[in-house]
Amino acid sequence: MSQKGDIFLTRNTDEFNQTKKSYWQHAAMSNGWAIIEGQAEPQQVIMVMEASFLKRNPERVLLRPKDPEIGRLASLAMEKYIGSKYNVLLRNCVTYVKWAYMEALGYNPYWFTPDDIYKSKLFAEVEYFKNYENWVKPIDWYEGRIV
Repeated sequence: MSQKGDIFLTRNTDEFNQTKKSYWQHAAMSNGWAIIEGQAEPQQVIMVMEASFLKRNPERVLLRPKDPEIGRLASLAMEKYIGSKYNVLLRNCVTYVKWAYMEALGYNPYWFTPDDIYKSKLFAEVEYFKNYENWVKPIDWYEGRIV
């Protein structure tokens, strides 16, 4: 189970067109019981149950902030963005994670891609999951959506 401020980075399958230059293609944050993420389809920041989120991609990594207090503060900041507009160029999944951590840290971490988050010294990798062979695309991509 994830903790407050944990970051999930995911990779799309070939089915979803690997068009981004970043290896990791999506970033989302845990608030300790659900996942908050910017999504293009509803064009907003949404919250989904963690179990549903984990079904979506056959490859993901879980990053935990080395300082739990920074993670807690970032999680609180991220919750304020639920319902905010999403725009792939200006207000995307990385932007919201960056803004939440910027508020918690008191400075801009300058993340522009999920790979930038992955390379950050603020986090430790606690879990890596990869299972393309047995993965099945969910029927409802937003199953478990809370807000």
